[in-house]
Amino acid sequence: MADSEPLLSVIIPVYNVLEHLADMASTAIARDIDWVEYIFIDDCSTDGTKALLMDIAKRYSSANIRIIRHEHNKGLAGARNTGIRAAHGHYLWHIDSDDFIDPNSYAYLHELLDCKHYDIVTFDFEMAWVTNEPKLAQVSRNIVSSDYGPALSIARKIRTVPSPARSLPKRMPLTREDGAAANLLRDQLLYSWLYIVKRTIHQNILYPEDRLFEDISTIPKLFLAADRFYYLPITLLYYKQRSDSFIGSIHQHKPENLRKLTNLSSSINSVIKDVFNGKLTASEAEHRELERLNLQMIITSIEGLYLSKLWSQPQAQSAIIDDVAELKSRAAAGGRYAVDLLHQSSGLKQYWVAKLILYDFRLFKFAFFVYGQLRIIHGPIKSLSKKLAKSNP
Repeated sequence: MADSEPLLSVIIPVYNVLEHLADMASTAIARDIDWVEYIFIDDCSTDGTKALLMDIAKRYSSANIRIIRHEHNKGLAGARNTGIRAAHGHYLWHIDSDDFIDPNSYAYLHELLDCKHYDIVTFDFEMAWVTNEPKLAQVSRNIVSSDYGPALSIARKIRTVPSPARSLPKRMPLTREDGAAANLLRDQLLYSWLYIVKRTIHQNILYPEDRLFEDISTIPKLFLAADRFYYLPITLLYYKQRSDSFIGSIHQHKPENLRKLTNLSSSINSVIKDVFNGKLTASEAEHRELERLNLQMIITSIEGLYLSKLWSQPQAQSAIIDDVAELKSRAAAGGRYAVDLLHQSSGLKQYWVAKLILYDFRLFKFAFFVYGQLRIIHGPIKSLSKKLAKSNP
């Protein structure tokens, strides 16, 4: 490795991911690049991950690899924070321990990062499902061969779905004044692995270790702390979907999903509170997008709680009522950005949902009937309406 500080630190928290770690390492670690450092944070794994990490370090001995092991389990947020504090790179890139990196990623990134002009660089991704099912394998695509065991392209197949369209112009330097942060908030893609961030910015914005959905609480703050952005319209990462992940099981009747779903909107609410109280600075457009994002989190919570059959839990309904009350109180206290959702929305559906959540849940059933989504709210909205009516005489 060169004597100077690395240009990029790739931070990879790991916890009991023995089954996935080798494949990820095969795609993420480049032997012939000296401007990247790889920091693995072992969050007290118990499944043999520690031994595999040591083997990976030997196998890729020409790469700059560091392994940090926690004495106590700190969770994903704590592991990421350890990586941020330990990093030497000018830029930081968080990667999940089960994802795949496109083999050409570093070639695309080097010139872009080497100028050190941009605060945040984002790119395209694809959602990936690993499968052995013949029907799915027929429409799959191969990504990379693994250094461990059978080649990944032979042992398992990958089917992918491209990332949604982005609001940022392609291959064009953008500033916050140009609306870059507002556009990123509008996209609602709050994944840590989707953004490569200057260390000088990220080291002052760590992940909250006391709450769920640390990405949702952190990524908007990074947007608001940055000034120069760049969007590279090339797929650099394949985000693996697993059936045991929260996203893969959000509609399953699991007790742990109750806590997760009821904490969803509170994650973005913490950011909005900081803006509303003057702790964070946001333009009108950025503030409005934060309120819209909060609204979407409430809708997602309602949908998830209903489809997972957790809605009948008292904790579920009280949490949604609290989230709605916060939104309404900001509007009542002069938070016109919440009210502006009624007029600034890009789509009629969003207009209706905003109006209903802010003002009248009793119309929820009608609105979702109009847009063919009656199944989501037919059950929960009746009882919620009654509770809201009682709390707002």
